[in-house]
Amino acid sequence: MSVNGSLSQTFKSDSVPRRRAIEETHRSFVVEASAGTGKTSTLVQRILHLVLEKGPEGVPLPLSRICAITFTEKAAGEMKVRLRQHFEEVISGRSLPSRPLPGRFSTGDSANSKGGGMNPHLVQRAREALRDLETASISTFHSFAVSLLKERPIEAGLDPRFAALDETGSELFFREVWELWISRALADRESVLELALREGFRLESLEELARTLRLNQRAVRMLKCDSPPAEEEIRRKTGELLERGGSFPDLVLESEDKLAACLETALQWLRDPPESGSALPAKPGNVGAAANWKGGKKTIEEVRSFVREAADFCEACQNLPAQQVLNEVIHWITGDFLKEWEKCKREQGLLDFDDQLWMARELLRNNKYIRREFQERYAALLVDEFRTLMPSSGTLFACFLPPIAENLILPSSGRRRGSCLLWEIRNSPFIASAMLTLKLILELSAPRA
Repeated sequence: MSVNGSLSQTFKSDSVPRRRAIEETHRSFVVEASAGTGKTSTLVQRILHLVLEKGPEGVPLPLSRICAITFTEKAAGEMKVRLRQHFEEVISGRSLPSRPLPGRFSTGDSANSKGGGMNPHLVQRAREALRDLETASISTFHSFAVSLLKERPIEAGLDPRFAALDETGSELFFREVWELWISRALADRESVLELALREGFRLESLEELARTLRLNQRAVRMLKCDSPPAEEEIRRKTGELLERGGSFPDLVLESEDKLAACLETALQWLRDPPESGSALPAKPGNVGAAANWKGGKKTIEEVRSFVREAADFCEACQNLPAQQVLNEVIHWITGDFLKEWEKCKREQGLLDFDDQLWMARELLRNNKYIRREFQERYAALLVDEFRTLMPSSGTLFACFLPPIAENLILPSSGRRRGSCLLWEIRNSPFIASAMLTLKLILELSAPRA
């Protein structure tokens, strides 16, 4: 079957939920479907229905009152192209109202007038939408966040002349700041840097670590990572294991038993740890015969459990020096480089990719007047690829939900195959799970005032 034939068959099999997602503009939905089944087409058709046919309150919406968000610039551009084509077809009279899904419209003003021409009200709405298309809120998560911040930079604590960096710009600026910072650290013979280099870290590895921490710096700030165990804790744990395992050799009936050999190696390692790089005690697997041990099967199960725990502990001890160095390096980079990174961005009035979402979210969360202004601006919110939302973008868009909870559509690539599955927002187990995961509950319950 051809791609077009397969897609046509999909549309036939799920025409009812698809039509509901397009036409029931007074309800909110999550649309789950596999890739290539027309989720984005459904989203575009819903926008067309909102603008040309019927909005949430019955009256068609201006395109300026619709917010449609997708994951990439390419997808946002393609969405605008599709909308432009549809609006131009309506204006030129080429729209075919009787065409089945995923086509045009079949109710209301979309029908041809009795005189055989396109309804003039429909044409006028299409003209207005076409005029507003380039400035419409049809964009990526980051572009939408930047547009909010540019409208209210002072309230967001930003220089009104701030510049938003894209991914490439952020990376280039990171390299510039990193080169200056690491060169200064080398010149000053920074103790942590010298320790890391002596332990085998390369400058390229340190740069990659700094890049990773920079890309996740807001999450890193909230993490409370345990430090590697101190020597006293290692000695205490070693003593506990030796005490626990010291009686097991007396239970061996056959010294040639393979489990007995594993036990002896583990106990010897605990009594006298070898130099770094030496072979570690092997985990026992299923070796050991019940007949070779006092207590039979129960004993060998206890011995296997002990040897496995001892092997894990010995491996952790052998890796401890590297862990301690890495811990110091991470604290050094987060405490020194990331502060320098923030300082340089602030001085030059720059927002990197992560800043854009977080600062827009904070603007809406912390200022109820601005939040209400934007909530009232948009009467419909459509978010493509909802499953790809990260917490920052998820909570950003949750700020819009209270007043428009009946006018939301969230396409998601959740199904491996087959047709469209439609969830009403209020009864959707998927949306409840997603919102909990993204910590949206606080935003959903935020009052309008």
